[in-house]
Amino acid sequence: MLSVLGGPEVRKGSASFTKWPKEVQEAVVAGLVVEPLKTPYYSPNAYAMFLKDFLGVYLENPAAYAEKLVLGSEPTDINIVFEKTMFLEFVEKIHKITEFILSKACEVGVEVALPKSVEVSQETIIADIIEKFIEKAYEVTVGVNMFATAVWSLRKITPGYLKAIYGEAPQQLLNALEFRQLLKTKYVELWGFEDYFTELSIYCIEVSSRDCRYYAVINNVPTPLGFLEYINEVEDVAKRTRILKLAEEVHKLKTVGGAICSLNEAVWKYLHRLSNTVTKWFSNYTDLEKEYVDIAWRRLGEYGWSIPEYLNVAGMSQEHNVSSEYPGISLSMIYDEKSDQMIGEVQTYRSYCSCSERYFGDVIKEGLVYPKLLSITKLFYDLMPAIIYGVADVTLKTRLCGRYEKVWCCEIRTRDCDGVCRDVNSITMFFRIFK
Repeated sequence: MLSVLGGPEVRKGSASFTKWPKEVQEAVVAGLVVEPLKTPYYSPNAYAMFLKDFLGVYLENPAAYAEKLVLGSEPTDINIVFEKTMFLEFVEKIHKITEFILSKACEVGVEVALPKSVEVSQETIIADIIEKFIEKAYEVTVGVNMFATAVWSLRKITPGYLKAIYGEAPQQLLNALEFRQLLKTKYVELWGFEDYFTELSIYCIEVSSRDCRYYAVINNVPTPLGFLEYINEVEDVAKRTRILKLAEEVHKLKTVGGAICSLNEAVWKYLHRLSNTVTKWFSNYTDLEKEYVDIAWRRLGEYGWSIPEYLNVAGMSQEHNVSSEYPGISLSMIYDEKSDQMIGEVQTYRSYCSCSERYFGDVIKEGLVYPKLLSITKLFYDLMPAIIYGVADVTLKTRLCGRYEKVWCCEIRTRDCDGVCRDVNSITMFFRIFK
């Protein structure tokens, strides 16, 4: 279909009505009501509107088309428009992740049973395929799929908790998932998948000397909507391309286990973003992330677990909510692997965008210890029940990119996100909370 506009990479375009396949011509006018002395309109639940919502294909000017229709002339000067929708982005994301999983599975000799073909009505084939796709996406998520739920609990775990929960876990399976050591300090080890929720990138993007915005991007968690919307407003094409390239680097898949976690995250996030569209056309929509998170918090409460008081619950719950489309970062702690201690605070929130020269230098060089700091070992063991359930998580690296008012922060930033950003060893804590 997109060959009419030049290929699958097109995000938006249009072409004459007569250049599109007959099936598309018929689809974009399905449900269009033309009555004398009335403006043409689409009937409720018109098939054409369904296609517009999910596939982004629609008639540009229904009134002009209706006029041509009445006059019996060819609509050669009427366009059919294509705009890439969030649903198509969702499909692309799922395809990319599942393709990676299948490829890696073949490399290690794991056989993956492909799903059986599904029956669809020829009259509503596109609608049926979309509905089946959403149903299948539901079936692979944490809390629904037992294997995905088990892998999810391994994304970060200490050896002690691994043995307590799973006993002698099959080493062959752990190897196939590419389960590895993520961090080792003097007293504790953390294992999991390096390519999912381990790296936090903070982009401070300067538009002018008085205007910049910051966004938090976590590896292989769908990029916040605000980040993408704002980047599209950056007029400098070269600059926009550099930033997008850097952001894309964050989302490179490396492990099977990380890809499975990323698949779940993509389904959760995109179906949440698509909730208005999905509920408009299909019944029984469920916000899977919210449903799972509500149950997980309830079970943790039954076990007597709560967020440690020293993490400043009031601020953490609001600023570190990974369920939000705009996760804010207000606390990130630099750590020392050898001493097992946090040695300073990385202020990666608003102050990051207007930092001073003492911002990192004094903290790192002098080794300042803040009153509420504690050992990494205590932090991990206090958070581990919530991490295993998936309502808490931590990133282990912070990558800072961008500048504001031409102020540099100990070479941590890079000029307009040009080049490779420098990483800082820091732990940032997140929670999944729905209000």
